Amino acid sequence: MVTRYPKEHEAVVVYDSTGHLEHGEWVPGIHQKVYLSGRFDHSNSSRHVLKKNANGDLLEVYGEYYTRIRLPREAEHCLTLCIPGLGIERPIIAWENYQTHSVIYV
Repeated sequence: MVTRYPKEHEAVVVYDSTGHLEHGEWVPGIHQKVYLSGRFDHSNSSRHVLKKNANGDLLEVYGEYYTRIRLPREAEHCLTLCIPGLGIERPIIAWENYQTHSVIYV
């Protein structure tokens, strides 16, 4: 039987949580990890996709990671996506939420 989608991959996203005030002093955020399951697709070499990162810079997309997990509310900005099964560790360009899924561009 033919499967519609390729095998799912386990991934880890490292992000900075937002800082907060505690007793009148600023406490900086710390690195947090969230574990995802989803599908990774490499970008087609004949099609160049550009996405804006958090700083407004246009960057070329290496691949897309599709998952049902939404961006955590406490995430100030995401740092890296690591997929050990594929040997991929790349900085995250953008994390876009849709109605049924999310796409992480690396």
